[in-house]
Amino acid sequence: MSSSFVAAAQYNDWEGTIACDDRDQNKFRDILKNRGLISDKEFCIAIDVNDSPSSNPQKIDVSAVVVPGSDFEEAINYIESSPNLVRVRYVDTEMSTADFVSLFKIFNIKMTLRDIPLCNCKISRQN
Repeated sequence: MSSSFVAAAQYNDWEGTIACDDRDQNKFRDILKNRGLISDKEFCIAIDVNDSPSSNPQKIDVSAVVVPGSDFEEAINYIESSPNLVRVRYVDTEMSTADFVSLFKIFNIKMTLRDIPLCNCKISRQN
């Protein structure tokens, strides 16, 4: 089954962007390797996080999107070798929200109500 790698919820009431900076240690790839979920010859290129009220309130579902390759360059080469359909493997695990957020030095999410054209606009913050 193929699909686009785009976030979606049932109604998509809110949409947006996210940006994060890795910590110097205890990176997501290291956690996956330590849990035996990926090998040294696989590289995590994306993360898919899902949570809903019906799930465990203490945990979130985190999926690593991995491709063959032991480093960034090998992953890029793999992706560029099949630009029309990139074959990936999803590796599912559970984490607390705090543990997930703590993987990053900086974690920033910007969301707007659906159809509000604010992304990439310059805004002036008024206090």
